[in-house]
Amino acid sequence: MIPLGVKQKKILEILSANPNYTVSEVASIIYEKKVMRRSKEYNSTCRSFHMLEERGLIEQEGGQVKWRVKPKTP
Repeated sequence: MIPLGVKQKKILEILSANPNYTVSEVASIIYEKKVMRRSKEYNSTCRSFHMLEERGLIEQEGGQVKWRVKPKTP
């Protein structure tokens, strides 16, 4: 399995400390500026979210646009 990238690790860190953030909110923290939907920064962050979701590390909260770190199963 490919190791997590810097951005993916940062996303997990942000969501662990502040669950229920949207992609735009997380992207704004990562890029230290207001990130709008459909910008290159937003799209890049969105791809990282989907990679983390495919790995089972995060999940959408209630089917909405908010995300959280997926609880670890024993």
